[in-house]
Amino acid sequence: MTAAGTLAVAIFSWATLSTLAGDTTPAPTLAEIRRAAGSAHLPSGGQCLSIQGDARFRGTETTYALLLGPDGSFRHSIDGPLATLVASDGNQVWQRDAQSAVFELELLMKEAFQLGVWFDTGYWLSPDAAVVIHEPENVGSGFRVELGLENGWLEADITLDRQTHLPARVDLKTFAVDASVEYSDYRPVGGLNLPHVIKVVHEAGLADEFRVQDAEILACSVEELSRMPQGIGDASFDSSRPSRLELRRISTGHIVVKPVIDGKETGWFILDSGAGASVITPAAAKRLGLKAIGKSVLAGSGANVATTTLRASDSFRLGPMTVEGLVFLEMDLGAVAPALREIEGVIGWDILIRARVEFDLAAPDVRLLDSAGGSGAQPEWQPLVLHGKRPLVRGGVEGDHWGLFMLDTGAANTTLVMHSPTVERLSLLDGRTGATNSFTGAGGSSRYVPSRLAWVELAGHRYTDLPVRLSLDKAGGMADPYAFGTVGVNILRDLSLTFDYPHQRIALQKR
Repeated sequence: MTAAGTLAVAIFSWATLSTLAGDTTPAPTLAEIRRAAGSAHLPSGGQCLSIQGDARFRGTETTYALLLGPDGSFRHSIDGPLATLVASDGNQVWQRDAQSAVFELELLMKEAFQLGVWFDTGYWLSPDAAVVIHEPENVGSGFRVELGLENGWLEADITLDRQTHLPARVDLKTFAVDASVEYSDYRPVGGLNLPHVIKVVHEAGLADEFRVQDAEILACSVEELSRMPQGIGDASFDSSRPSRLELRRISTGHIVVKPVIDGKETGWFILDSGAGASVITPAAAKRLGLKAIGKSVLAGSGANVATTTLRASDSFRLGPMTVEGLVFLEMDLGAVAPALREIEGVIGWDILIRARVEFDLAAPDVRLLDSAGGSGAQPEWQPLVLHGKRPLVRGGVEGDHWGLFMLDTGAANTTLVMHSPTVERLSLLDGRTGATNSFTGAGGSSRYVPSRLAWVELAGHRYTDLPVRLSLDKAGGMADPYAFGTVGVNILRDLSLTFDYPHQRIALQKR
């Protein structure tokens, strides 16, 4: 996505005056900002704002298009080898990602995509958009405005140009990665003042740039604009192949499987519900001859962020399922943990979003089924929230606090990690003492205090006197504020798990 995928705004208040070391220049009022942006000319009725342009996205030159409706609905597409489509009806947001999977965006991704598009197009200034901005400050070259989402966790600062009162830069901070968005080359479009160059610089140094070539207000069908994207049908099931996967448990406690990539046998891949992207080692990618198609940002449980290469396959087969055109992040797993030197990759989201997957981590045993089947006895389903392409379910902890918990089949030898925002919000460290420890994940080292909780409940199943890790991280996966914590294999192996991502549901049954 463009800057749309890096920004979210909710509004709080707008003040009229700030000072900086003797500078008494009054800050612009919201009315003045709207006049500068020409927000009175935003699309209305049966109109849409249509934008088409060129882009350098993830290291690849391509094209993109954006349609914005009068109610904040939109349809945004990027072409090329990493083609994506995101659509919103103004409330729900859906994505068809580069792997051709279609799913509803929730929590962080929903906020970032939806409100980011509003910022790129100026819709955030519409009276119908729930935007409030903290009091602006003079910061020398412009006015700085601190932004926060109502009922959300995104944090952003906008720098308004002192002369034009238009956004010049946005700095976004999330628990996962930081990014800045630079807006320039404003031009009139049907009365609107729109940036024609948008540059997104990610924390790891990767930069995307979007250049508007054509923009206009035109008649359109809002219903057509905001419809849910359709899948491309890149996955198929061979009923003659067994649904039960060949697998084993390795010394680290991970479950590993053996896929076939581009018709060639591979080594072992970790099967991990906490993996939001598929991973392959540089050595395996070279041996299989996978072509490089771009760059991406690599983040994980720790705070470290890096840029990595994207590698594309023609086909990926695991058990009865074959997926066309799967894309992998290149990563040296041996650098994460020496015990993983012989592992060639990680697979998670790209399999789970296309199938019904039954896990028995104690056996271990995994079955891969066509989610379109639906015949036979049905388990007791629970709602499933997909957050950053990872599964979340409802649960609670001592003190009668309730929220969402991430289920991570790749968190071997782990019971439960309570994320640092939850630890702070619920004062879980109060009255608890213990030496600070650490563990290493894909994003580097993660710090925590070991302790116990009187009880934890997960999807109706209660555990008492449970050992936990209370995270101290300020960034990375263990600082994710949207989830109370991450549930590991030590709990999950006591459950029979059935993931059904396509229908956003899950079954957790006590063994």
